[in-house]
Amino acid sequence: MKYTYLISCLIFMVINNVHPGGCDYSFWLNYKPAWLIIHYETDNFGKFEHLKESAVKYSKIRLARLKSFFENKAEKTLDDGSTYLHIVSRWGYTELVTFLIQRGAAVNKQNNAGWTPLHCAVLGGKNNTKTIELLLENLAEPELQTLDKKIVVQIAEDNLSKEESSQLANLILVGRRDPKTGRTLLHNSVSLRQLSLTEKLLKMQANPMAVDKQGKTAIQVAYEGAHMQPSQSRRKIMVMVSRAAEEQIAHEENNESKQNDKDQ
Repeated sequence: MKYTYLISCLIFMVINNVHPGGCDYSFWLNYKPAWLIIHYETDNFGKFEHLKESAVKYSKIRLARLKSFFENKAEKTLDDGSTYLHIVSRWGYTELVTFLIQRGAAVNKQNNAGWTPLHCAVLGGKNNTKTIELLLENLAEPELQTLDKKIVVQIAEDNLSKEESSQLANLILVGRRDPKTGRTLLHNSVSLRQLSLTEKLLKMQANPMAVDKQGKTAIQVAYEGAHMQPSQSRRKIMVMVSRAAEEQIAHEENNESKQNDKDQ
């Protein structure tokens, strides 16, 4: 039995280009199960099958175990210069992305190849939409380049379909924030009373509830000085942004209700 397990491990390593001395970043990028992170880090081969079995369903128990594992590792750098935030971002583990960021993980940390967690996240395509939004909310910079001079949008274009890369490009456009103010493009278009741009951004699913560093949403910016006689374009902007916010809230409540039903 012991030899059978050893042989299966060796086959696994050969197929996936895993070297005995360690594990390069491509290995982590190609394997989703988070139990591999624990297994590799702890080197506890005896629990391999148990962890694999528990990883079949992404349960609250497993999440708690992973959080416990990551507790003091938010800033840890792996052999290739990556952090655990790179890994969980690649696979869209939003709870763990939030957990690591709250514990000081650097959102714009570049590994030895110049990749940030955001570069890694776009590889997951539209399945990683929530993770990408989360990284952008925490001031991830889409313009940072890899060693081969690729920004995030170019990584998406190289690895995803034209349709999917275009969707992510729009997501990044509307979700990116000014590092100094924390404002999105929607904040700025509303502030400058740019009606056509505001309408376009809302059609692209820009978030009217996004909060800048002053704690203001695009809605609050739209209604600043509303006690004065607003122009027609400004009134239209106020209505558009408010309606978009109501639709978003309704959508989120519906998703939450579905999730609660699923958990039960």
